[in-house]
Amino acid sequence: MLDEFERPLTDSERRRLAARISHIKRRMGMSLLVRTSLSGFIVIGILWGWTMLASNASWMFITIFWLSIGLGIFSWAYWSEWRDSAKRIRSINSAVARNIASVVRIRSEEMIEFEEHEDEGACYAFQLDDDRIVFVSGQEFYRTARFPSTDFELIDIADEAGNLAETRIVKHGEPLAPVRTIASADARDLSIPFHLSVVSGRLEDIERILTTQS
Repeated sequence: MLDEFERPLTDSERRRLAARISHIKRRMGMSLLVRTSLSGFIVIGILWGWTMLASNASWMFITIFWLSIGLGIFSWAYWSEWRDSAKRIRSINSAVARNIASVVRIRSEEMIEFEEHEDEGACYAFQLDDDRIVFVSGQEFYRTARFPSTDFELIDIADEAGNLAETRIVKHGEPLAPVRTIASADARDLSIPFHLSVVSGRLEDIERILTTQS
């Protein structure tokens, strides 16, 4: 069975988003300053040392030169990460204000797994009870204790601009093992649909179905 619906955020989801904002703010403080300073100090220190060994210029000139470059790199790195963090906080706040979770719930007793090809992420085909097959794929769907299972929800929480603020998997059923696994060499010859695409048919005919799709 495949259900798609939208609902308001739960109290648990609001707490999770608030905790994420708090975590980002902590990283934007002294932690960010220390991390960028330490990284810059190590890199510039190594370059300064190499230059001292390889150059006949005065140590003062070399030191001033690399300190100037290091300050520029540090300022850029610090500001870039701080800006990205601030943008992330705005997105999460916007998602909370929007107050909508998009949910896809899948119930299935049979699943085929496709071996990963060229870092494209995990890929599964779940048999639905009305002779349809739904595909779930992406970097966030590697096998864990929560996924795949016989009953699960994929929950996306987006901000008002449509950008994802959070995506997660909620397990309801029992762990589900694949009835078989299609090797990556064989999967290359198949036209595998995009994430959450649905096709008609049964898993035992998957190769024929996906060859027909192409």
